[in-house]
Amino acid sequence: ATSGSCHRTLCALCNTSTSKLLRILTASKGTEQESQEYSAMYRDTVDIVESIAERSASMLADASLSASFAPDKVPEVQVMFHVAELVELFVISKEYDRCAKLIVACLSETNPNNASKSLIPFSLHWPLLLIAREILRTEESVDVVTNAMEPQSAFDHAGIGCLLQSLMRVVNLSCSNQNGDISWGPSSDEELLEVQELLARALGRAFVVENRKKKDQKQAARRNASRRGRSWNSTTTADISAISFKDLSSYSAEIQQDVVLNMLNW
Repeated sequence: ATSGSCHRTLCALCNTSTSKLLRILTASKGTEQESQEYSAMYRDTVDIVESIAERSASMLADASLSASFAPDKVPEVQVMFHVAELVELFVISKEYDRCAKLIVACLSETNPNNASKSLIPFSLHWPLLLIAREILRTEESVDVVTNAMEPQSAFDHAGIGCLLQSLMRVVNLSCSNQNGDISWGPSSDEELLEVQELLARALGRAFVVENRKKKDQKQAARRNASRRGRSWNSTTTADISAISFKDLSSYSAEIQQDVVLNMLNW
């Protein structure tokens, strides 16, 4: 049951692991000890994720148990799954396009038990924004080094909009916080300003990339239409006459129509 002590223990474990993993990931790991701490934390989280996944799979295989009570359906567990995958994409495989989609999904996905609440706790919004910052920094550095005429953008304009909304919430709550606890927000005005400027430039790049993709799609469609037109125009009356009725289904609708008309005229 969702009110039992086991459920509360599981939720607490997942929240602690997720928070520590994200905070260590976004913190400076200048020393070997800090790097080892991060690696150990990641391995522990992966072990937890794999154990929960195995338990959930066994429950699905047991007809006597309801799938709705599987551990992987718990929102706190889903958050930990998302973050573990995010770390793998960001640190290990460096698949920034998939990483960007996962960040946006984490920030925009709602809690299945309360549609008005985000699936990701608010305290994790700023660490996710810092990961997005590193992706945007990388994109800008690539553009500068290669003098790219066509910019890169892992986030589309909707994704940048989601990041801006999250940043606005962080700023508003940071300003209204009366206790001076900014552990879940920017550490300085300079850090906040950098994220704001990165997002502003990223929004422009996203529109450029999306417009380029639309243009490429239109050009590809015109090329395909042109090829179809040449193929259609090159089909002579002799070619039409040579087509057997039993093979008719393998041709385009236009050629099928011509074959039938040719038969009627004959």
